[in-house]
Amino acid sequence: MTDISIPKEALIHECILNIYRDEGMFEKETPRSTVILKNVRCSAEHTKRSDPKGDRIGKSGVLYFDCQNSSPEDVKFLEDGYRSEVIFGGETFAVTGVRYIYGTSGLHHLEVVLG
Repeated sequence: MTDISIPKEALIHECILNIYRDEGMFEKETPRSTVILKNVRCSAEHTKRSDPKGDRIGKSGVLYFDCQNSSPEDVKFLEDGYRSEVIFGGETFAVTGVRYIYGTSGLHHLEVVLG
């Protein structure tokens, strides 16, 4: 039995992945690489939190990357010594985690946690 990939009709977004070398506080950051992600699904949200210092607006989301229909296929979202961010809808989100979702025949899709 083979897994059914996420349909291309659901993978309607395109976004940019920037990967930066973690060079310390005073170094000028330049992207190590910039990758255009195609046929992905991005779900972003804004939340309002109140704390003793006042109200804060936070943004978070999930990027769905299908192993069969999304591209490029060899993309790495997190690496040691590097910081990644996704630009979607004109907003920048830090990549804070990656969940690997497996099906019966292997890796099915990635859920990239944005914060």
